[in-house]
Amino acid sequence: MEYNLGIGSRISPPSYGQGVVINVKTSGLNVTFIEHGLKEIELNTDIEVIEEVLPDEDTVSFYD
Repeated sequence: MEYNLGIGSRISPPSYGQGVVINVKTSGLNVTFIEHGLKEIELNTDIEVIEEVLPDEDTVSFYD
């Protein structure tokens, strides 16, 4: 499944519970979880979107 999520989006992947997107990369989403800390979630992972925050249209990243 493909998502258009930005920083601050709240998601819930089945393996980690609820978390907040803190970085969006071409390889996946960096998400912080209360119980599991920082994890990278692949973009094709089936997740529940709790609150969607659209990404900025004009972004530049030095990470990718």
